[in-house]
Amino acid sequence: MNNFINAETMEANVPSSTDSTQGKETALKLIGNGCDVLFAIGGDAVNGALLAARENNLPAVGADVDQYNTYPEAQSALISSAMKNVDIAVYNYLKTVADGSVQAGISTGTLQNGGVGLAPFHDWDSKIPVDLKAQIQEASDGIRDGSIKIDLPQ
Repeated sequence: MNNFINAETMEANVPSSTDSTQGKETALKLIGNGCDVLFAIGGDAVNGALLAARENNLPAVGADVDQYNTYPEAQSALISSAMKNVDIAVYNYLKTVADGSVQAGISTGTLQNGGVGLAPFHDWDSKIPVDLKAQIQEASDGIRDGSIKIDLPQ
């Protein structure tokens, strides 16, 4: 099914998630080790990593929100962003408050409940092969309808 992914992953921890300079320095080390796509998570450090990607003409994936809209300095590098749809989570919670069905506990954002998602490809849209977009949509639909099972921590 997948003709596009032949991935080797690298990881590095940033000493402080609130320091974009450390995020950039960490990303530059990964780039120096051959990283060709950056996906950084972890607060403001992400912004530094995205700048490192842009300055080195590498693609990157943003985190938490559609960083194309929130961090324009990195737009040219951003393929997409892995989003936490907090607005939908809050709305769904408030619906349970309003209808009296609210329960204590942990609520996990998933594709099924709209709590997470993939941002648009924006400037990269024409560069993403149509079959890859179809595979992403097929996988997303399969996760949503349950035909593809995802084991989430309990």
